[in-house]
Amino acid sequence: MACSSPKRLTCPSTLSRVQFQSDTAFYSRFFTEIFMCLNRTLLIIRDTVLTILNTRGLVVAEADLLLPAATDCVAKNVYFIDAFNTAWMKQQGINVVCIFDRRHFSRFDELTLADL
Repeated sequence: MACSSPKRLTCPSTLSRVQFQSDTAFYSRFFTEIFMCLNRTLLIIRDTVLTILNTRGLVVAEADLLLPAATDCVAKNVYFIDAFNTAWMKQQGINVVCIFDRRHFSRFDELTLADL
């Protein structure tokens, strides 16, 4: 955003155009690329968290939760926040969870998914 004056704020506009592809293999390749990018993102998150946790002289709050979350997000292919929440639940002795999005939490054998 560019501010042309203290009283007037100008925002750039973005126009987009959607074009559907007739090549059905395109979508397969497209979603494969997205999946591979997301998988690399999980590796980056894990490696960044591990680097921070291993920094000499740095005290990190909740390090005992961040370590299993960082490794579980890659090992179980789940969002980092889901892995962190699971680590927190384990720490609190919670093993039953009621949740709408069961896909990621079902990958943790130690959790029981209750019906809503």
